Amino acid sequence: MKFGIIAEGWSDVAVLENILLGKGLIVKSSDVLPLRPERMTDETDMSTKKPEAFSNWSLVKQECQDRIKISYFLGDRNIVENDRKLIIHIDTAECGEQGFEVERPAKGTDYCLTLREKTIDKISKWLDNQFLDDTYFAIAIEETEAWIHALYENKDTSKSANPKEAFQKFLSKKGIKTPTNDTYKRAKILADNFTKLNKRKIKDCLDNNPSLKMFVESLPAVN
Repeated sequence: MKFGIIAEGWSDVAVLENILLGKGLIVKSSDVLPLRPERMTDETDMSTKKPEAFSNWSLVKQECQDRIKISYFLGDRNIVENDRKLIIHIDTAECGEQGFEVERPAKGTDYCLTLREKTIDKISKWLDNQFLDDTYFAIAIEETEAWIHALYENKDTSKSANPKEAFQKFLSKKGIKTPTNDTYKRAKILADNFTKLNKRKIKDCLDNNPSLKMFVESLPAVN
C-alpha cells in the first residue's frame, strides 16, 4: 500500500509515518509520499528552501482546493502499488482563523468527536467532496504534540490549551532529550513507540487522546 500525505509540517509527517508502520500498513517510511510538504532530495533544494518544503494549515487548504497533486497521486498508473490512499492532516489549534473557520463546539464529553467531524466536513468541502473514498483524516486536537504526549503520560492529553508547550514542559521535567533538532528526525524519535502499536501497552496509549484514537481506528485493516 502507498500513502500520500498532506500535512501542516514535517513533524506531523513523521508521526503519521510511525503510525502507519505500527499498523502494518507500510513496510518502510519510503512507502509514504509527502505531497505537502515535499521532501527535499538534494543539498541545492535544502539550501534554497523551496516553498514546496514548507506547509501550514492554509497550504493544506490550498492543496485540497487545487487537487493537482492529489489527482496525480491517486490516478498515476505509473505507480506500481494498486492500492493508494491519501491522508490529510490538520491541527485544530487555528480552526477559528479566517479561511479555516470551524466553530468550536462547547467543551464536553463529545468535544473531540464533534470538532473532528466539523473539521472533516470543512476539508471535504475544500476537496469539493472528491476523493473521499480514498482519504483518511488526521485531525489533531489541538496539535499533533498532544498525540505524541499520549505515549508518555497516562492522562487525557487533548485537554491542554497549549499541547506543544505542555509536552515540552513534560520532556524538560523528565530530562528527555533528542540527539537532533531537525524537526522531522526529532518527531520520529519521540514518536517511535507508534511503530509498536501492535503491542498492548502502546495500543492502550490511544485512550489518552480521543482524536488520536479516532484517527488510528479509522485507518484500513491490514489485508
